[in-house]
Amino acid sequence: MTVHSPLGASSAERWLHCPGSVALAKKIVLPDAEESEYAKEGTAAHEAAAFCLKNDFDSWEIIGQDFDGIVCTREMAEALQIYISYARALMAQHWMIEAGIGRDPDSRPHKDFYGTVDFAAYTDHPYEPISVVDYKHGVGISVDAEQNPQLMYYAYGVLHNLKTIGFPVELSRPVVLTIVQPRGFHPDGPIREWQTTAGEIKRWAQEELLPAMHRVEISEQFDAGSWCRFCPAKLVCPLLAGLFGAAQADTRPAMELTDEVLGREYQYIEAVEHRIKALKAAALSRLMGGSLVPGIKLVHKKGNRVFKDGAEAILAAKLGEAAYTPAALKSPSEMEKVSHEAPKLVREWCYIPETGYTVALESDRRQACEAPTPQNVFQHMILTKTAEES
Repeated sequence: MTVHSPLGASSAERWLHCPGSVALAKKIVLPDAEESEYAKEGTAAHEAAAFCLKNDFDSWEIIGQDFDGIVCTREMAEALQIYISYARALMAQHWMIEAGIGRDPDSRPHKDFYGTVDFAAYTDHPYEPISVVDYKHGVGISVDAEQNPQLMYYAYGVLHNLKTIGFPVELSRPVVLTIVQPRGFHPDGPIREWQTTAGEIKRWAQEELLPAMHRVEISEQFDAGSWCRFCPAKLVCPLLAGLFGAAQADTRPAMELTDEVLGREYQYIEAVEHRIKALKAAALSRLMGGSLVPGIKLVHKKGNRVFKDGAEAILAAKLGEAAYTPAALKSPSEMEKVSHEAPKLVREWCYIPETGYTVALESDRRQACEAPTPQNVFQHMILTKTAEES
């Protein structure tokens, strides 16, 4: 059984921002059921990919095989092959597959600095990049490679491993960090790369990562944000409970909601939503287990009407063509699964239309838009007309 570090790479974004969450999580036993099935599938996918890379298999050769209780399906194999092909192309001289970092407790930069990197590769040439790759099997949350703390943690671990074996790495040596996420949509595609240097990785580790690891040992400070999503302690977190309670008891008049207050409080919306989701999951779990929770009850979900067995023959005979929906073009994501050439055709004939506006945090990588006020729209029309006349 793999032992995970309480300050591991996969949770680095959380404890880098919220050091108090680590101590709080140690005091409780709250299984995060909402993520368990996805995590199990992800573990199996990583095991299958490592098996293929170590044994020189393509993913289609393992369809039907069992990995950690999950059978490899065609859909899983198609996703894995993108990662396998990318990693295999990097296998020049030296590579690491599901390899440990910080294995020797006596040489770790911090006692809790250890984990497993999905894939890394490097050559003896001092100016060729060191590649560090993380495979994401998930669909719902797209992950960026740029400034990704999990990837940077792994990269520092790889550099530390090379140091322990006496392999020289210049500070200027390029380091390419890559996220491979075939099943999750991202505007930059399923493979996202970010290039930095060994020196920058080491600087980040010395100035941000390691100080944060030491801060966890002495700090009970909490901070809420997107990193609350996977926090095992979000149901008992005092900060989230306070934010949730404040939302219930807030009686301030609307005139006090200045732009500054609105912007500050908007930062916590996502964190509160994560706690609400966790509360719903916990309530359903307890009621399904037979508990009587005051104020709530177990009911059937709302359902839609469906036809009985044999209804199609009767309805078709009496209503004819009117009983059927006319053929319609599949969605882009469905169309990509039709054949091997379909993804290329979809990329050629697909685009993302503008569908309106929404609000995002300043940290969001999308470019800010100018509000479509009458003045802005009118000015744009004038500029467009002037450009056409010229």
